[in-house]
Amino acid sequence: MQKKIAETEGGDLFLIEASAYLHQFHDKLDEVNNFIETLDINNETKLKLYEIVKCRPEYINDNFLLESKIVYDVDVIEVLSCYGLIREIICNAKCRNKEWEQSVEDTINVQKRFKAKLKTNTAYKILEKDF
Repeated sequence: MQKKIAETEGGDLFLIEASAYLHQFHDKLDEVNNFIETLDINNETKLKLYEIVKCRPEYINDNFLLESKIVYDVDVIEVLSCYGLIREIICNAKCRNKEWEQSVEDTINVQKRFKAKLKTNTAYKILEKDF
């Protein structure tokens, strides 16, 4: 999905793909940053990777890198999918120890919060077409 958005929006595909993998660990930013520091890449790229990985609804804004916006939007699309819905509900119930009803309600709120902060026109078009 990130490649599809990048084809239209632009951006550094290495940063987008590497960050998309690392973004899965955004709840452990210190560990991700430690890992990034071990990579044999220049410091500017390391800083960009870290910025992209930490993009979440509470942090992302229009001043972020284009690559951050793309990775964020792909995450939003995933959260809004059937798989993302189920994953979030189960994570709320099992990992966060929430009651079932609260898990569902919180998942719906997460979906709304994520969708409200989409950053690329391509992601909007994908959601209009597929969701």
